[in-house]
Amino acid sequence: MYQFSTSLKAHEQDVKDIVAIDDTSFSSCSRDGSVKTWFREQSNGNNVAWDHIVVHQSTDKSYINCLAFIEGIVYDGGSNKLIQGFPYLSNIQENENEPVFSLSKHTANVCSLSSFHDAVSGDNFIISCSWDSTAIVWKNNEFLFQLRGHQSSVWDAKIINPTTFITCSADKTVKLWSENTCVKTFENLHNDVIRSVDVDLENSTFATSSNDGLIQVCDLQTGVPKATLRGHDSFVYKVQFAQNQKLISCGEDRTLRVWDMKKMAEQQCIVLPAISIWSFDQLSNGDVVVGSSDRMIRIFTESADRRASTE
Repeated sequence: MYQFSTSLKAHEQDVKDIVAIDDTSFSSCSRDGSVKTWFREQSNGNNVAWDHIVVHQSTDKSYINCLAFIEGIVYDGGSNKLIQGFPYLSNIQENENEPVFSLSKHTANVCSLSSFHDAVSGDNFIISCSWDSTAIVWKNNEFLFQLRGHQSSVWDAKIINPTTFITCSADKTVKLWSENTCVKTFENLHNDVIRSVDVDLENSTFATSSNDGLIQVCDLQTGVPKATLRGHDSFVYKVQFAQNQKLISCGEDRTLRVWDMKKMAEQQCIVLPAISIWSFDQLSNGDVVVGSSDRMIRIFTESADRRASTE
């Protein structure tokens, strides 16, 4: 079971996204327009200390919604319609607040980013989602495909392999794509906006979360639900397959929930003192980093060595 490790006074406004880097570092972004990289310092017993640098600060009052990380670069996207990449170890004094990559093709707010590294070719991919009703696939920081077919905002997407993608939308559908062609559309999974999608290739499964409060776990090829997970009582903003056959979700009901994929049942519910639990990510050591509307980051762990002291 996860237990509290630490909390960080992170940003001046809502913490909108978290992206894991390794077992001792992650990046966060906020409506305050900043991106920060956090580092765990040497712990003293059960007292774990974290420090951070500001990697990017928007100068046009735009807010930042989403992050992705690949090969030393943290990418951010937000209300200025751009995707910008910065070395995750460089602060704004070093990088002069200038991105090393700037990807521009969306015509509305960028709401989600996800990365993929092709170990065979060595190519790096980013998929971006937008309120312009499209997703865009970028290869080595160059435009590759624009996925057109959804009738409303594309809230999330994942890269399955260099030519296969999955998207979900406010139009209540999930689509599978081969390059820039939609090959399957899955309907009737939810009766409201679908906010998040994730893929478990080992079990040929995808999971979705929605404003209807439900999580659907579905067959990747047919879209047929294997299980409907009930527990959240408001919008579910994110769902993610996690280590040790778990699924993690968060939402507007103040909770982070952990689900046992063997039993297809809720294993743990963590209630947080914030209205909106916007996002989370899992570090390589299994710890879960959570961002919320109260401007805080909280970290939960299953390791006795990293649990907060009871004193």
